[in-house]
Amino acid sequence: MNPIFDLKAEHDAMAIILFAMKKCAVEMRHNRQVDLFRIGQIIDFLRTYNDNCHHQKEEKYLFPAILEYDIPWTEDTIYHLVKEHQVAHGYLNDIEEKMHDYLSGRTQNFDELADSMLQYIMLEENHIKTENEVLLPLAEKYFDKQKKDSVTLKFKNIQNLQVGHLKHLEFYLLLSKLYAENKKSLAGNY
Repeated sequence: MNPIFDLKAEHDAMAIILFAMKKCAVEMRHNRQVDLFRIGQIIDFLRTYNDNCHHQKEEKYLFPAILEYDIPWTEDTIYHLVKEHQVAHGYLNDIEEKMHDYLSGRTQNFDELADSMLQYIMLEENHIKTENEVLLPLAEKYFDKQKKDSVTLKFKNIQNLQVGHLKHLEFYLLLSKLYAENKKSLAGNY
């Protein structure tokens, strides 16, 4: 049981979602076409899995566990990452609002919707990079087996409560489909 491995796998899943989101935003900007269904799936994933599960795992359990080790500069880094979670949540609210406006027939915000999606993507890509390259290696270095097992168990509880088995399966199928559609492009990202 390794919570660092779990979070990296979730970051990989996020990369697939962000790639699909970018593809939708670029399609909107260049071809003036909106894949409403796909954007809805992406928003559902980001709201349910990223906001309510992944960020909760980090904020409730990973970050406090790292802070127990009193490593210089980690408190500032974690504070910055939590603020980014809040900013990402705001962007997601903005995307949902603009999507609802578009669905209501107010199409003047078409470019704004694409812009909000691209801002969200840029924030999340940088955020994931910081976590993967800075914070998770620290956790790997400092966490012993008991700490890893404890954090993993808490992660599973959040996932079961916030997502549940059926929704998790739905997201797995979505990720599989998105990966299959874009595997050549995504392969260059790994």
